Amino acid sequence: MKSRTPLSNKMMRLGILVLASLAVAGPAIAATGSFTGLGFLNPSFPSSTNPYVDADGTVVAGTSNYADGLNEAFVWTPSGGIVGLGFANRTHESAAGGISANGQVVDGTSQGTQQGDITFVAFWWTAKTGIEAFNDQKAATGAFGLNRNGSMMAGNEGEEALRWTKGNIHAESLGFLGEANSESGISLETGMDATGDNIVGSSSTSTAGQSEAFIWNGRMTALGFPGSDNLSFANGIGGDAKTVVGYGRMTDSDETTAFYWTLLGGIQALSGPAGLPYTVANAVSNNGAVIVGCATASTTAGTGDQAVMWNSQHVPKTLASIAAKDGISIAGWTLTCATSVSAGGKTIVGNGIDPDGHNQAWLLQLP
Repeated sequence: MKSRTPLSNKMMRLGILVLASLAVAGPAIAATGSFTGLGFLNPSFPSSTNPYVDADGTVVAGTSNYADGLNEAFVWTPSGGIVGLGFANRTHESAAGGISANGQVVDGTSQGTQQGDITFVAFWWTAKTGIEAFNDQKAATGAFGLNRNGSMMAGNEGEEALRWTKGNIHAESLGFLGEANSESGISLETGMDATGDNIVGSSSTSTAGQSEAFIWNGRMTALGFPGSDNLSFANGIGGDAKTVVGYGRMTDSDETTAFYWTLLGGIQALSGPAGLPYTVANAVSNNGAVIVGCATASTTAGTGDQAVMWNSQHVPKTLASIAAKDGISIAGWTLTCATSVSAGGKTIVGNGIDPDGHNQAWLLQLP
């Protein structure tokens, strides 16, 4: 989630490294459980954040600093480590927005910072092609979700949610819950299921100032609000499209409530672990049995944030406590937020603060 373009020699080396890594990665990282910091693209500017993991938990996409205040999307594999993906033409920064279930395609946003650059542009990346802009003549676009094989991508152009299909010039608009032509008309996409037929996000409604989570499968359907909240935002959808997760809050409040939604049960609030009342759900396993996200004791940014997992009975536990129970050492780390989970729910990635005090993405493999 940058005027430098991935040149042919660089991309040849990158493609060989990543393809080799994918070939030997295997179906699991450690049967007994493990914890791994994903590292940095440039140790002189140590920061990596917002990782997304593929279906089998072996390939991770994320974003890291490559220079002071400048970000680059990356791919990480157990054998190849962290590798930068470069930037779209006429941009200087890139950020990963998601990874396909098969681990072969990354999407995201590339951003220009200099005169003559493109402001924002959505991209696809594969080891073979490098970064490909969806349309480098279109400003203010970004991508945040892929289907199983990466042939479909969902994202936004400005304030309109879209679905792109590989090879098609034009994107498909997902519409709005409210009036598309009103001043408040806005719809934002944040996740796509394995087929690409179901997309989730949030959209303005006919009520001024209100945003509501939606699921789109040819038409946009509102999901409602958890508890007494009057705003809701979907963050993720299971690969089987049966569970949507996200969070709600009240207008002008930072007190968030995580939720899960199913077709039969509707929207349901998710409580946090003891002492961590404010929650956000970011991702869900393929069958909906594992939900991951964050919880905090305070609405002050960066205060007491903890990565959290909800099990199939929706009981919340911090990932630090789960790791301790399973005998997995995370000594010196603070796991602040879980951002993605593998299809089977055993591999979780997220943001954290490492023993040196740096923001570093991590991967937790449960036994």
